Amino acid sequence: GPESCSVLYPLVLPMIDESFAREENVFLVEEALKIWWVFLRLSRKYDSLLGKLFIHTVELSKDFDHLMILMRVTEHYIILGGATFLNDHATTIQSVLSHVVGEVRPRGTAHIFLVIEA
Repeated sequence: GPESCSVLYPLVLPMIDESFAREENVFLVEEALKIWWVFLRLSRKYDSLLGKLFIHTVELSKDFDHLMILMRVTEHYIILGGATFLNDHATTIQSVLSHVVGEVRPRGTAHIFLVIEA
Protein backbone atom coordinates (compact mmCIF):
# COMPACT_ATOMS: atom_id res chain seq x y z
CA GLY A 1 0.00 0.00 0.00
CA PRO A 2 0.95 3.67 0.08
CA GLU A 3 2.80 3.34 3.39
CA SER A 4 5.18 0.77 1.85
CA CYS A 5 5.85 2.80 -1.26
CA SER A 6 8.58 5.03 0.15
CA VAL A 7 10.28 2.02 1.74
CA LEU A 8 10.52 0.40 -1.70
CA TYR A 9 12.05 3.46 -3.42
CA PRO A 10 15.66 2.17 -3.18
CA LEU A 11 14.66 -1.13 -4.79
CA VAL A 12 11.96 -0.22 -7.31
CA LEU A 13 13.24 3.06 -8.77
CA PRO A 14 16.62 1.66 -9.94
CA MET A 15 14.84 -1.36 -11.43
CA ILE A 16 12.50 0.86 -13.43
CA ASP A 17 15.41 3.08 -14.47
CA GLU A 18 17.47 0.11 -15.65
CA SER A 19 14.53 -1.27 -17.64
CA PHE A 20 14.56 1.84 -19.84
CA ALA A 21 18.32 2.45 -19.90
CA ARG A 22 19.41 -0.12 -22.48
CA GLU A 23 18.05 -1.27 -25.81
CA GLU A 24 18.53 -4.92 -24.90
CA ASN A 25 15.92 -4.43 -22.15
CA VAL A 26 13.19 -3.64 -24.68
CA PHE A 27 11.22 -6.69 -23.53
CA LEU A 28 10.95 -5.12 -20.04
CA VAL A 29 9.47 -1.78 -21.12
CA GLU A 30 5.79 -2.75 -20.96
CA GLU A 31 6.02 -4.27 -17.49
CA ALA A 32 8.29 -1.48 -16.21
CA LEU A 33 5.75 1.12 -17.37
CA LYS A 34 2.98 -0.69 -15.50
CA ILE A 35 5.05 -0.90 -12.32
CA TRP A 36 6.03 2.76 -12.69
CA TRP A 37 2.39 3.83 -13.03
CA VAL A 38 1.24 1.78 -10.04
CA PHE A 39 4.16 3.09 -8.01
CA LEU A 40 3.19 6.69 -8.87
CA ARG A 41 -0.41 6.03 -7.91
CA LEU A 42 0.70 4.70 -4.53
CA SER A 43 3.22 7.48 -3.84
CA ARG A 44 2.15 10.08 -1.35
CA LYS A 45 4.60 12.78 -2.42
CA TYR A 46 6.82 13.82 -5.26
CA ASP A 47 10.57 13.92 -4.74
CA SER A 48 13.72 14.21 -6.82
CA LEU A 49 14.32 10.43 -6.90
CA LEU A 50 10.96 9.93 -8.52
CA GLY A 51 11.55 12.94 -10.76
CA LYS A 52 14.78 11.50 -12.21
CA LEU A 53 12.84 8.73 -13.91
CA PHE A 54 10.71 11.15 -15.90
CA ILE A 55 13.52 11.89 -18.38
CA HIS A 56 12.84 8.45 -19.91
CA THR A 57 9.46 9.62 -21.18
CA VAL A 58 11.05 11.49 -24.10
CA GLU A 59 12.48 8.33 -25.62
CA LEU A 60 9.43 6.26 -24.71
CA SER A 61 7.11 8.77 -26.40
CA LYS A 62 8.64 7.91 -29.78
CA ASP A 63 6.99 4.48 -29.59
CA PHE A 64 3.21 4.80 -29.79
CA ASP A 65 2.69 1.25 -28.49
CA HIS A 66 3.00 2.59 -24.95
CA LEU A 67 1.21 5.90 -25.42
CA MET A 68 -1.77 5.23 -23.15
CA ILE A 69 0.21 4.23 -20.08
CA LEU A 70 2.90 6.85 -20.76
CA MET A 71 0.26 9.58 -20.73
CA ARG A 72 -1.15 8.19 -17.48
CA VAL A 73 2.33 8.23 -15.95
CA THR A 74 2.76 11.84 -17.05
CA GLU A 75 -0.66 12.79 -15.68
CA HIS A 76 0.16 11.27 -12.29
CA TYR A 77 3.48 13.09 -12.17
CA ILE A 78 1.67 16.39 -12.72
CA ILE A 79 -0.92 15.60 -10.06
CA LEU A 80 1.67 14.33 -7.57
CA GLY A 81 4.38 16.92 -8.18
CA GLY A 82 2.31 19.97 -9.03
CA ALA A 83 4.24 23.19 -9.64
CA THR A 84 7.55 21.68 -8.51
CA PHE A 85 7.33 18.93 -11.10
CA LEU A 86 6.17 21.31 -13.83
CA ASN A 87 9.05 23.70 -13.12
CA ASP A 88 11.57 20.87 -13.17
CA HIS A 89 10.26 19.06 -16.26
CA ALA A 90 8.46 21.57 -18.49
CA THR A 91 10.93 20.98 -21.32
CA THR A 92 10.58 17.21 -21.02
CA ILE A 93 6.78 17.43 -21.14
CA GLN A 94 7.04 19.69 -24.18
CA SER A 95 9.27 17.13 -25.94
CA VAL A 96 6.92 14.27 -25.13
CA LEU A 97 3.87 16.15 -26.37
CA SER A 98 5.67 17.29 -29.54
CA HIS A 99 6.33 13.65 -30.41
CA VAL A 100 2.72 12.57 -30.03
CA VAL A 101 0.38 15.50 -30.75
CA GLY A 102 -0.89 15.23 -34.31
CA GLU A 103 0.76 11.84 -34.82
CA VAL A 104 -1.84 9.56 -33.24
CA ARG A 105 -5.37 8.45 -34.00
CA PRO A 106 -8.34 10.11 -32.26
CA ARG A 107 -8.35 7.45 -29.53
CA GLY A 108 -4.73 8.26 -28.72
CA THR A 109 -5.55 11.95 -28.63
CA ALA A 110 -7.96 11.30 -25.77
CA HIS A 111 -5.05 9.99 -23.71
CA ILE A 112 -2.95 13.03 -24.56
CA PHE A 113 -5.68 15.27 -23.20
CA LEU A 114 -5.30 13.57 -19.78
CA VAL A 115 -1.91 15.29 -19.57
CA ILE A 116 -3.15 18.61 -20.89
CA GLU A 117 -6.10 18.64 -18.47
CA ALA A 118 -3.92 17.74 -15.46
